[in-house]
Amino acid sequence: MDDQLEQSINQSIDQLVLRLQRREITSSRHAAQETAQLLYRFVGAAKFASIEQLIGMIKTVGSRLVAANPKQLAVGNIIRKVLRLIREEYKVACAGHLASLHLDDDDMDTTDDSSDDGEDIKLADVSIPGTPMPPTPGIHVPSNHFLSDAYQRPASGQLAGNSGSFFPPGAASSDLSPSHSPRPVPKSIHTASLSTFVQMRHNKIQLERAGSTTSVFANGTDGTGFDLTTMTPGIFASDLTSFFTPAINSAQEQRTSFPGLTPHLHTAPTSNSNDMSSTKSGGRELRRAQNQAVKQQQQYEAFNKKSMQMKPVLVDAIREVVDEIETTWESCAKGAREHVHSSEIILTVGYSKTVEAFLKAAFKERNFTVIVAETAPSLLGRTMAKALAKLGIPTIIVPDSNIYALMPRVTKVLLGAHAVLANGGFFTVSGALVAAMAARVHSTPVVVVAGQFKFAPAWNLHHDIAALDFGDPSDILGYEEGELLDKVEVANPFYDYVKPDLVNLFVTNEGDHAPSYIYKIIKEAYDDEDVEM
Repeated sequence: MDDQLEQSINQSIDQLVLRLQRREITSSRHAAQETAQLLYRFVGAAKFASIEQLIGMIKTVGSRLVAANPKQLAVGNIIRKVLRLIREEYKVACAGHLASLHLDDDDMDTTDDSSDDGEDIKLADVSIPGTPMPPTPGIHVPSNHFLSDAYQRPASGQLAGNSGSFFPPGAASSDLSPSHSPRPVPKSIHTASLSTFVQMRHNKIQLERAGSTTSVFANGTDGTGFDLTTMTPGIFASDLTSFFTPAINSAQEQRTSFPGLTPHLHTAPTSNSNDMSSTKSGGRELRRAQNQAVKQQQQYEAFNKKSMQMKPVLVDAIREVVDEIETTWESCAKGAREHVHSSEIILTVGYSKTVEAFLKAAFKERNFTVIVAETAPSLLGRTMAKALAKLGIPTIIVPDSNIYALMPRVTKVLLGAHAVLANGGFFTVSGALVAAMAARVHSTPVVVVAGQFKFAPAWNLHHDIAALDFGDPSDILGYEEGELLDKVEVANPFYDYVKPDLVNLFVTNEGDHAPSYIYKIIKEAYDDEDVEM
């Protein structure tokens, strides 16, 4: 950053930290707006060499803001959302880069193949690096073996003087027709079946992937007593290692922070003098894998150096977060007509900009009455009642003590939220817990209207009956009551915690959700590595 711009950004961070510490920002919407705007300016002025460095810088700023007021959960939510967007934009850029990388690899493969004794190899015939697969049984069987389709069966008369004929397991010489007479082999060679061969071959591959093949094959057995040193030449003995695709050497694998650009270095396949074509094919595959790994590493380094060029895209993504917060209540109000019906009596507690916009949108097509609890000692309910009355909505304001008495006449309870937790519980204005419990007794549905930026990856941080934060106790009991102050403890909670079993539905800017589904939304909204700032 430039010195003057850097100083300005640092001052903005310090001012926001100070305001959060002094509890000057109590509204979650205001806290989210100021946090998003600060990150918008910060990323726009930041200079970074890689995306990882930018993410580290944002986490440093975010940890300061969260530590200033840990109970203001909206601040951490916005930081997590911005980090998620940055990673997504980076992954999109990586995907485009990888597409061009694969095209370059195809050109490189064509060049390499044309230089190998004039032999052409199709890309589809070579295993892709990183996905070793064993060949299909029977394809590589030599033509002189009875398992091969090209094997020519000798006539029965040619085997008259041989008593050591090699028969497939489970078949007697008397049961074989002349056209299926097997080829004679020496007595010293043990019999084997196709299933045994496949089992040995797969065991070999598994051992190679585990990094050790000497413990079993060094003794000449496959671990089940079968003698590997006396197997049929051409298919089991000397050619055994030529059937296996080379496995990945995990010790040589280079890890990078570039998704999808992890170079894979392969070990060379075991060569055999009796099978020169397999050796050449394995050598070409090894060179192909090595060239691809080198090229991928070079492409990754070149792409990582251009991370600064993504700044306009990242700034636009953060700007979308700012705009989303500013229009959250309008988005929540779009489906108001589906939840509010004519002639209903709706109860709400305190003041919420989102609830106000929700009722305003519903009143355009429905006629209903709103009962507002005044929410002492803050008296925010009076602010809500005045705002609704200006819109022409029939409004009744009542003291908090009348909530239970009026609940039999209420058809729906509509509440705002300060913060929504992963278990489906939420913090809301003080007094809402009484309304939710009364609604539960009278089987009245409770609907919560809140933006998804209030969804926090946390469970209940405090006791069930405790509040998220407390206000000035003098609002309840003045200091003029000197003698009484020494005998009582005064608590003025800002918010109540409402359990998830007292809520029927959450209406958000992204749709309607049950309390049991909130954890799923939070899981999809934030990355696991950002849960702890």
